[in-house]
Amino acid sequence: FANMRIVRESPAMYASSTAKLIREKQRDGSMNWIYAILDGNAEQEDVMLNDPEFVLLPNPKWKRNEKNEFESIQDLLCLVLVRDRKLRTIRDLRSEHVSMLRRMRFKIAGELRERFGVVAERDLLLYFHYLPQFYHLHIHVSHHMRTHDRDVTRAHLLDDVLQNLERDGHYYSSVDLTYRSSSSSSSSHSNIVSTATSNTSH
Repeated sequence: FANMRIVRESPAMYASSTAKLIREKQRDGSMNWIYAILDGNAEQEDVMLNDPEFVLLPNPKWKRNEKNEFESIQDLLCLVLVRDRKLRTIRDLRSEHVSMLRRMRFKIAGELRERFGVVAERDLLLYFHYLPQFYHLHIHVSHHMRTHDRDVTRAHLLDDVLQNLERDGHYYSSVDLTYRSSSSSSSSHSNIVSTATSNTSH
């Protein structure tokens, strides 16, 4: 953790650094594996729900046994890929997306309840990461009993995101967002952020 630091990203820093990195990732093909799933060309055997607005599939970290069955419902971990390719992170969300996000939450909870029976909506955690691991909007779904990542700075619960957007439709484009940054995890992003931080501190 020696190379970790806390970044308080302003909208100006986002526009000059993170947005630039996102454009680079979109150009270099980093998102192609996601588009292959959304287009029905990859990992379709794992897709749990193929919806006009999103795709739901299990996260590989949800352990399976030798019969390829999930070992524990309390270890549940799924990934939801939003179909709208203009949405990269929570910074892109606006009030007009609230209805879509509510529909997604309802359908995801229903699908998991139908598949696994014992999963109630109150047992599920739905959340975004910022900064995310990849720059295409996605939601993590887990059982509340699952042991979670200790990096609490990255998690934004869906319920909180919905409430913020209902209060201010441009909330995530106008507020500072805090996250922990590592030079080893993304050297290009760290370099860009360092430059932006230096420029805004003068």
